[in-house]
Amino acid sequence: MRADAFLLVLSALAVLSGCADSDSPKQVSIYPIPADEVCINEICFMVEVADTPALRQKGLMFREKLDSNRGMLFVFDEPGEHRFWMKNTLIPLDIIWIDAEGEVVFIHHNTPLCKADPCQSYGPPVKAKYVLELGSGVATRSGISQGSRLRIRYADQVAG
Repeated sequence: MRADAFLLVLSALAVLSGCADSDSPKQVSIYPIPADEVCINEICFMVEVADTPALRQKGLMFREKLDSNRGMLFVFDEPGEHRFWMKNTLIPLDIIWIDAEGEVVFIHHNTPLCKADPCQSYGPPVKAKYVLELGSGVATRSGISQGSRLRIRYADQVAG
């Protein structure tokens, strides 16, 4: 009898745990998100999205390689003259600043690695809401220049 009561309680707990509030927040890591896509000049790149202070601070640090069709998109809450440095970045990058309307407003090509502190920082002379980092030379090979237009397709749009 005791074993039957124990099994009944255990079964009820198992059923009830499946009925948890589906609106409760889920702990999902967004680093990296390889399914988001950014297209400029009809050339698309799979990007990881850095949209929190912690993700933006880490960026592409300690990466040993970056495929030519991959990058990182930094998303800021507000447009600003967001500056970047290459501390602990092991690969040279093209850094592309994009305004809130999706227009490329500034590019720093082949940004050199930082070999010693203090590291130089790089930034645009105008405000940007997004920054896209690609491997060095990719911007030129892809025809990306000031005035190019950015289109972002998030993971749920890419899959559908």
